[in-house]
Amino acid sequence: MKKLFALLTVLLVFTSSAMAAEDLTGYAIANGTVTAVRFLDVTAPYSGTLGTFDLAAGDRVTAGDELFSMLLTTVYAPEAGTVTLFAAQGDDATGVMSHYGALASLETAIPTQIVASTANAYNTKENHILYVGETLYFRSSGSAREEGWGKVIRVDGSSYVVDILEGDFDIGESFNLYRNNRYESRDNVGRGTVTRRNPVSLTGVGRIYELLAADGTKVEANAPVMTLMSADAEPGASPIITAPQDAVVAMVTVSPGQQVWKGQMLARLYLTDELEVVAEADEIDLHGLRVGDRLPITLDTDEATVLYGTVTEISALGVTRQNAAYYTVHVSLQDTRNALLGASASVYLPKE
Repeated sequence: MKKLFALLTVLLVFTSSAMAAEDLTGYAIANGTVTAVRFLDVTAPYSGTLGTFDLAAGDRVTAGDELFSMLLTTVYAPEAGTVTLFAAQGDDATGVMSHYGALASLETAIPTQIVASTANAYNTKENHILYVGETLYFRSSGSAREEGWGKVIRVDGSSYVVDILEGDFDIGESFNLYRNNRYESRDNVGRGTVTRRNPVSLTGVGRIYELLAADGTKVEANAPVMTLMSADAEPGASPIITAPQDAVVAMVTVSPGQQVWKGQMLARLYLTDELEVVAEADEIDLHGLRVGDRLPITLDTDEATVLYGTVTEISALGVTRQNAAYYTVHVSLQDTRNALLGASASVYLPKE
């Protein structure tokens, strides 16, 4: 008998609820809009230039989705060689360079060069004029007659420098240089001495984001060695800006390729974990309405389905229009699965 009574009670409650949900006639209606309870502004982590993106208002994003990216500065090896790193990820480039004079050093694959002069060149006008990039041949004046060739990399008046591209010579050896490999006196363009090439210093400005070459490894010419962010980036900052949680994009305030400053607003996200209906209620319909009341709601997108929400706030100041005052009522939605941000809604206010 107790079980039968309990079953009848449940059926009665269910029937009453269903009738209440279906019969909304006679209710005062406050028109409103589905909005997010909370929003989040996405800001630039440091000053710099934005990369390409296609984010737009109305897009749905999931936590972890990439929203924007910041362009990085890449430091390249100007020629082939072996890298020695002085900087680590997250380091400030200015501090590293003040100590080491560079972010990295490149021991070039061409370790020696000849520093020469046209002072002793064969006495023709042409032999006293050299050009950067020109190939020269050289031969030692000793009995061994060592030979090699290289390219002019720098000219300064009568002085010039030649990278040794073929030949293994001791530092301090002297050579006569020629414009062809016949080594004829009339083609002589001067005399020079073998010197060790100084390592190439790799420099940059900002905070080290990523090391692309390991310490002590060999790299080819134009190989990327490291990337840098802006100097105002905090340690651990990333050029990839992601969505912190599920949301809908409310607005985007920047364009691809735009220069931005640290902390500048890039976009506003409406967080979708908690939605509400914000409605305007006529003052004559506010009788008995209290924060905490549970109200039926329908959405214009699905008028046949009745949702329910709880009043969380009633404005204390009304807005007068056509001799009537209207008050803003916030009603949190308990079921948000079919609610779309911006959708029109009807909030049914209690009867007298």
